[in-house]
Amino acid sequence: MMKRIVATLLAAALAMSAAGCGTQASGAPSNTQSPSASVPAATPAPAGDDDSLYGRASADIEQTVGALTAEYGTLTADITTYDDYVANADRVEAFYDTIVAETESLCIRLREYGADYVDTVLASGLPSDEMYDEMDTLYDDLYDDAGDDVYDEIYDDLMDDLYDAFYDGVLDEQPDDVEFSDWIDTHSNEYEMWVDCHSDIYSEVTECRSDIYKMTSDIRSELFSDDLDRAAKKLADFREDIQDLKDGAGGSAAASQSVPQPESAPDEGETAAPAAPTGDDDSTAAQDSSEALVDGMRPDFKNAMDEYESFMDEYCAFMEKYGESDGTDPSMLADYFSFLEQYTEMANAFDQWNSEDLNNAELSYYLEVQTRVNQKLLDVAQ
Repeated sequence: MMKRIVATLLAAALAMSAAGCGTQASGAPSNTQSPSASVPAATPAPAGDDDSLYGRASADIEQTVGALTAEYGTLTADITTYDDYVANADRVEAFYDTIVAETESLCIRLREYGADYVDTVLASGLPSDEMYDEMDTLYDDLYDDAGDDVYDEIYDDLMDDLYDAFYDGVLDEQPDDVEFSDWIDTHSNEYEMWVDCHSDIYSEVTECRSDIYKMTSDIRSELFSDDLDRAAKKLADFREDIQDLKDGAGGSAAASQSVPQPESAPDEGETAAPAAPTGDDDSTAAQDSSEALVDGMRPDFKNAMDEYESFMDEYCAFMEKYGESDGTDPSMLADYFSFLEQYTEMANAFDQWNSEDLNNAELSYYLEVQTRVNQKLLDVAQ
């Protein structure tokens, strides 16, 4: 489980750093150019009009978000207590899957809007240099504005609301009539579903924006060379990629799997955190007898957890630096390679941790480390 958590956060960090630096690269579409004043009627309408590229994209985003928000409202209206949540756990899991599937479908349609826009530009009869200028709209309306809207309204707003409603809401405190082991199991499974969904949304939006950015650069490159045939070929290739995505849509929205919990639960005073794989204490005790323990923990396990926490400290520091930058800081690239090096060290530490069975001391340390990490992530997000 922890390998997956680390891989998810690493992917998010590297994708964020790449996005922050990539949009400022020398090959990026210029935002200072403007379309020609004498544009034939076939040319797309200016941004802001209902028929503009952003107009079409934003209407679709609004409709998708509206449907998800309505479903969220129905779900949270039915789940106001711990018992309500347990009775409707399958609905909650299905809703997380729906969010991912709808985000995936929306991102496919955004790519299609971009392809349609390029079709219109190439058919406009404008000179190549004016078509080149028209591609600014593809970057501004779709990559920038529409991409930000999806990120803000689904990845941020909707997912924040879900976190507040369930993990930090009806499940936040252990009910008096519920066993601690049952509560922490439910609490942890909800967190795991939320993290998986959050990560999948980020991946979908990032990949969509990356595809649109690349298509913009490819088409502009051919227009700069006045090669309309190759521009049309690049567009056809992009449409083929879209069709491949449509053919495979839905396959990534796999249901989250719950993780087994220890039969012997921690004391009630301990802080809840995402569940870790656990096993029978007697079996792990036999393994422990063959190696010297460190504070009751196997050395390879403790080393893996320490490497994990060290990596997350670096991650949080990087995200704070990124948040304070404008995306043009060249030192971000150095930080990127530093992340790669530390990830290798952490992965090696996890490889040395061969068993997935945790004794009580290891479980306690896992919860302690994960609680600290969660707090640091929340501090960065604020």
